[in-house]
Amino acid sequence: MALPPLVAEAARVLLDAYCRNRVPAHAADEVRMSWTVRGATISLTEQRCHWKRREEWGDRVVAKFKYAESDGKWELYWGDRNDRFHQYQDLAPVSLKRCLAEVDSDPLGIFWG
Repeated sequence: MALPPLVAEAARVLLDAYCRNRVPAHAADEVRMSWTVRGATISLTEQRCHWKRREEWGDRVVAKFKYAESDGKWELYWGDRNDRFHQYQDLAPVSLKRCLAEVDSDPLGIFWG
């Protein structure tokens, strides 16, 4: 199931702003944020340049957000060391904005370390 067009557009605006504001200007040549959509799931990705070979970039998915059309809410998922994703239990399904706030604050240290 793809995201409904209005939901997709609202998510695009919110995620573009989040990615643009997450990385401070002085680190922009070393860290980038991006996001992708697959079906009803959005993956938030952090990209970092290699410490020695600056032209090489690696990435990791920081969090995933799954949209439930039945109630119009988002579920937050975190990735373990094996890149398996698990539902974040400390936050009931909510708005995408609230999910991003939880990732940003990272009270359990599982998104940013």
